[in-house]
Amino acid sequence: MLTLCCSSMVVVVMDASIVNVALPAIGGDLRTPVSGLQWTVDAYTLVLGSFW
Repeated sequence: MLTLCCSSMVVVVMDASIVNVALPAIGGDLRTPVSGLQWTVDAYTLVLGSFW
């Protein structure tokens, strides 16, 4: 059970890091400043964390 919980946290943290790295590209495509995309990271992490 502990292994399952730890592995799910690794997946959530890894995906959140990927979204953080991709924020400049997302902001460029949507013509939105990076500071305006903070909700993207929050929403993505919240939804992904709730599935695990």
